[in-house]
Parts: sequence; structure tokens; C-alpha cells
Amino acid sequence: MISPVKQPYECNLSAARLHDVAGPARGTLATMKHAIKYIGFGFAVLFGVLAAVLGLTFSGLQAPSNGDELNQVRIVESGTGSTVGIVPIGEREVVLIDAGSDATGAPILAELEQRGLTAEAVKAILFTHGHFDHIAAAGVFPGAQLMALAPEADLIAGLVKPRGPLVRFFSVKPTGFKVTRILKEGESLMLGDTTIKVFAMPGHTAGSAAYLINGILFLGDSADATDKGKLQSGHWIFCDDLDQNEASLRTLADRVVAGGDAVQALAFSHSGMLRDGLAPLSEWIDSHP
Repeated sequence: MISPVKQPYECNLSAARLHDVAGPARGTLATMKHAIKYIGFGFAVLFGVLAAVLGLTFSGLQAPSNGDELNQVRIVESGTGSTVGIVPIGEREVVLIDAGSDATGAPILAELEQRGLTAEAVKAILFTHGHFDHIAAAGVFPGAQLMALAPEADLIAGLVKPRGPLVRFFSVKPTGFKVTRILKEGESLMLGDTTIKVFAMPGHTAGSAAYLINGILFLGDSADATDKGKLQSGHWIFCDDLDQNEASLRTLADRVVAGGDAVQALAFSHSGMLRDGLAPLSEWIDSHP
């Protein structure tokens, strides 16, 4: 039996159906391409704005005090823009103020090596707060006690998110860093032959702290030093509560003076050291009643 030959109109009908299907598909693909383009443009704008905001945030600051030293306490830059205080507490023992943003701890280990020491010499790490750029190398020193104020313990452990306008968008995962000694406002620690005084500084984070050691007041991120030698308060973009941060600064001078201890310098985590005692803090307080 001879099969019938398809008529031209049947072929045309099939082609029309294909066109009907392909047309919307092409339209959907074009829409997706436009959407991807606009999303990409949106991210580019967002990153551009973020870069501009960060640039303005850190403009006008003194450079971090890498290698600065006073009363045997040495400041080491450990990671981009983050500093660590290395404090001798005995002949072959030290404590750290924060652990920097370099998870390998290489800059800290290099400083210890210059002193003929190893990681085992670090007996304690005192955290000014729990943001990632202050705790990264804590695991390099397994023999160290990890010390912080109670409200900061979960942030250091990576169990809660920070609440600052920018950092709240960062992902959070457990760090494995457990605070082994909880500190309190006004407490005096005796580590080796060195006395360390603790001051609660809520605002940048809930459990931010300042430490007075060998005449140096470590302020963490609660304040910074400008390139004009002035003190400025913490950056709003990273702060849980800027008003609370500034309130903590306003009371700090009186709390330090009440303890009867002399302050020779102010040390900051992301800018240079100011060596005018409490004067820069007092001047800031006078201008921010």
C-alpha cells in the first residue's frame, strides 16, 4: 500500500506550531538575560557603595601600629589592618590582646620566634570582642586560656551573629573557640607577674572590653586614632549600638582614674597608638557631652 504524501498545509501547520512554542521560549530567555544583567548591575552598584562607605569609614585614621612598643608591650599587625598586643608576663611567657584576622597566626609566631619563644609561651588570650578579625588565630595557641566578658562568649564561639549594620550579614558558623575564663567589669587579673585591669565597654558589641596593662589602655574597636592624633569613637557600620559605645567611652576615663592607675598610651585595634595618656579620651569626652 502506498502511503499518502503529506500535503504542504500539514507541514506548514507543524512549522507554525513549532513557532508558537519557540516564540515564548525565546521571550523567556530574553527576559532571563535582562534579569541577570540587572541583577549583576545591582550587585556592582552595591559593592561600589560598600567600598565607598568602607573607604570613608577608615579614611583619616593613623596606620595600624605594627611593631610599636611601650613598656615591653609590642603591637603586631596580624592580618589586614588588625593588630594584636603581645604582653610579657614572665621570663618566657606572654599573653595576647586579641588574636588577629590571620588564621595561621604567622605574624604572631614570627614575633614569638624573635623572642626565642613558641606558641606554647602564650598562656592567655584576652579578647576585646568576638568579631572574626579579632579571634582568627586563637586555635594556633591551644595552651592559652581564652578570656572575655560573659556577653561575648557566644559570639567568640560562633553561635550567634553580630548585630552591626554590616557584620550582621556575614555568615556564622561554630569556631570551636570556647571562653574558658569569664571576666568582669573592674576585675584585676594577675597573670604571671603582670596586673591586667578589665573594663566593660558595651556598644561595639555587647561584651566588648578594654584592658589596662603596663600603662597601656587597649580599647579594641571601641575607638580609633585619627591621623591628627585625636580619638574618635567606634565606626557605626560595625557597631551593635553606637550610642551605647559612646556612652561607654564617656564613663571610661572616670573608671580608669578611680582605679588610681596611670595611663601612658591608648592602643587601638585598627589604628596607631596615642601616647598622651588619657588626654585624647578626655578631649573626646569634652567635645561629646
